[in-house]
Amino acid sequence: MSTSYRVDFYSPTLPKPTFCLSSHHGCSAKNTPKPRVLLVEDNPLIQKFEIALLKEMNCIVIVAGTGQEALDAFHSYYDLIFLDIDLPDMSGLAVATALRHQKIGAHKIPIIALTAQETDITFSCLAAGMNEVIAKPLTLKSLKAVLGRYLPHFSPLSSSY
Repeated sequence: MSTSYRVDFYSPTLPKPTFCLSSHHGCSAKNTPKPRVLLVEDNPLIQKFEIALLKEMNCIVIVAGTGQEALDAFHSYYDLIFLDIDLPDMSGLAVATALRHQKIGAHKIPIIALTAQETDITFSCLAAGMNEVIAKPLTLKSLKAVLGRYLPHFSPLSSSY
């Protein structure tokens, strides 16, 4: 069995490339049981770390580096969204609110807030339409728990466990 990873990077100034690293080119949401995750994170180092964790859990990862990129990237279906609270152009709370109110079908997709803030912002995140708040850094244990809660139909998530 070959391992395949797919990462879509979006930038408003570049064409939308799709990278499918596989011995076959059939990795799409229609023919794979892998969850499609939108990761909204502005820090490139944290992006790389979180992408690696999500890949380890057999996810297809689409990355947005700003709130506007997240809103623009919402042209296709996602099973789950991990959303940084502190983005350079708009708050994660504003992104979540916009997704819930402006994007068709977004009300059904779990949005998980990622934050390094020491203050408790859980109430604000839930009020903005997010489902849960996780403290950074994201760990494999917390990721497995979130995927198990919100995407139980995708288990087993990784063959390495």
